[in-house]
Amino acid sequence: MNDVLVTGSTGIGGAVAAALRERALTVGRGGMIRADLGLMSETARAADEVAARRTPLTAIVCCAGVFSLRAAHTPEGMERAFALNYLSRYLLVRRLLPLLKPGGRVVLVANAGRYRDTLGPMDDLNLHHGHLCERLDRGSPHPGSPDRGAPDSRGPHISGRGVRRGDRGLRVAGRTQFACDLFAVELALREPGLSVSCVFPGLVATRVFRDAPGVPAPLRYLLDAVQRRVGADPARAAATPVALAAGASAPSPSTAAPSPSPAEWSPGTAAPLPGAAAPLPGRAAPLPGRAAPLPGRAAPLPGRAAPLANPAEPLPGTAAPPPEPAAAVSAARFYSPGGVPIPVPERVLSGRRRELWEASEALVERWL
Repeated sequence: MNDVLVTGSTGIGGAVAAALRERALTVGRGGMIRADLGLMSETARAADEVAARRTPLTAIVCCAGVFSLRAAHTPEGMERAFALNYLSRYLLVRRLLPLLKPGGRVVLVANAGRYRDTLGPMDDLNLHHGHLCERLDRGSPHPGSPDRGAPDSRGPHISGRGVRRGDRGLRVAGRTQFACDLFAVELALREPGLSVSCVFPGLVATRVFRDAPGVPAPLRYLLDAVQRRVGADPARAAATPVALAAGASAPSPSTAAPSPSPAEWSPGTAAPLPGAAAPLPGRAAPLPGRAAPLPGRAAPLPGRAAPLANPAEPLPGTAAPPPEPAAAVSAARFYSPGGVPIPVPERVLSGRRRELWEASEALVERWL
């Protein structure tokens, strides 16, 4: 039963699919459903094929992505890294929400709060306006410029600028990762029935640097050699997304590999974590939602006022405290390498989540 959709068929995505075995439904260039997720039309077609199977999904795990230091535009006019790393995820999840079972899970493999906001103006997420874009073959204008004329099929359009004049390199890559952070938090807010996670896998021994656009060839090979020597095995990096997709807590760093066997899982139940300690014999389980008393803690003195049943309730005659800002809490969960939970950064909580959601909706409206 293919009830966990996984984007990407190599690297971490391939390792996630291998761990899930018969539960995985892969989407990508080499997936069970073949699609170029850098194109919204292909992403929408893939979503249609998934829906045609009429199999409810328990989870969507988005792994497909590219590391790019140079902005390039697709035939649809989208900036390719932004389209592949973020916009296809937004479109795919939006299209497949009706298929997700109650309590379904969305796992985004990204950088989980490592980057700041370099998205630029929300009306120029594809880096068209005010940016000097040129073709590799002597600089014909890009698809968003006023004098572009007929579409040119000779190759991708390359932007010599990033978000602003002179912005290149990690700003081009980082903006796509920050978009995924905002998406995770906003999706969890809009769909409270979902479990949404953003996982940073760390340095993993994949081809991400060798295939990176915009990185000079000698540096690509050097980074690739270092990555393959010190990077984590993809199967180990896949342990956290696999556990979260199965409904379990993320594994601790010491138990992150190997992944639990999917044969032991059933849809909607938590997977056992490798290395998890068994409960002590004869020890009573704590009441649901009740914290166990600290050892040695004294009982309240006789005659002392009992605490309020609801500590948040103001005392009679006092003003109620101001409501906590919505940005202060997030239902999304962020994880660092090895499955260690980390706080969602303030720059994500207070970031332009709603604006990005609405701008993304406008960009993919024809495919929604």
